[in-house]
Amino acid sequence: MNTGKTAAVLAAAMLITVPFQQDSAAAAGNASPTPAEIRAFYAEHPWTHAAPVYTEMPSAEEPYSAGSLSEQTLQEALNCLNLCRFAAGVPADIQLCDRYNEAAQAGQLVDLLNGSLVHHPQQPEGLPQEIYARAYQGNSSSDLWCGCHDLPESVAVYLLDPGKANLETLGHRRWLLNPAMRYTGFGYVEGYTGCYVTERGREAPFTGDFIAWPPQNMPYELYADVLNGQTGYPFSVTLGADYDMPEEENVQIDLYSQMQNRTLHFSADGGSSADRQELHVDTGYYGSTNCIIFDPDCGLFDCDDVLTIRISGITKNGTEAPLSYQVRFFRLNEPESGIAESGAEPSVLACWLLCTPESAPGDPGSCDRNGDGVLDARDLSAVKQMILAG
Repeated sequence: MNTGKTAAVLAAAMLITVPFQQDSAAAAGNASPTPAEIRAFYAEHPWTHAAPVYTEMPSAEEPYSAGSLSEQTLQEALNCLNLCRFAAGVPADIQLCDRYNEAAQAGQLVDLLNGSLVHHPQQPEGLPQEIYARAYQGNSSSDLWCGCHDLPESVAVYLLDPGKANLETLGHRRWLLNPAMRYTGFGYVEGYTGCYVTERGREAPFTGDFIAWPPQNMPYELYADVLNGQTGYPFSVTLGADYDMPEEENVQIDLYSQMQNRTLHFSADGGSSADRQELHVDTGYYGSTNCIIFDPDCGLFDCDDVLTIRISGITKNGTEAPLSYQVRFFRLNEPESGIAESGAEPSVLACWLLCTPESAPGDPGSCDRNGDGVLDARDLSAVKQMILAG
């Protein structure tokens, strides 16, 4: 992903004021695919960060043309979207719709002509009504982004949903993980991108307990590599239909980082301690309702970290129903065992194989790198740094 951008804009997400109806969401359960399963999905549905290719070039001058993206460019964007949904445990069989592709593509031409990202754009002077009508449909139904070099990058940015204006809802993320979605479309014109997200064509109900992002097994490429100067990555948990509507003042979250050996506490008032941080609850409809949002203010978590998250103050039928889950980071392109390909980080197993468990704690060959008598992720990180430095 491009990390050289200094200016980018994410359009405000669309709030749709309709109730979250269980019969409109998707049957996915709360599947938590393993890193191996996510890697296998990626191998079958690959994408690159190559510049978009067109079958018809867009024209921002008369005669205007929205243009059209190549089948490969669209398919790679779809592959990235489906992998993210697969990791999150929501249906990952989204398909492209020609009509949505055309609408999203026209929307990005209008954004370029207007020089802004707007869900309800004005008609540029001289633009034919036919193109404008498609553009209006596209932008009013799409996540919008400006400043990326390819569509898979924009998908990762929608999931990041950066900026203070988005933090209290994370609407772009929630629309992208909309369980009811069945079809989508993509557009790209000179850095302006759109992804059609408000489609709700799936009839079977979503039966999962919650939707978490980052998910329980999180590709690190979709976490650290997309930040572009951001200092943190917000977490979110969308509660399933069995939960009551959460009340922000009641929700409490503890997040324990194994590598940092530190627990962060989240509550509505934040508190004064460095380990106490704010959370938000949004019950508006952005493809789902009842979303709990917390933004760890502690920098990036390491790729080998394991986070344990416990949420309390939530209920089912009036009865306290806390939930707990773990987030483990991993690299999509890192093999399950052995040293990764040249230039990549060594795998977990390879790091431990290069240590000698029987060595005294703190010795050069010891697995217990920090000498605390415990073998954990902090020791693994130290071993990896030793290998990379050597």
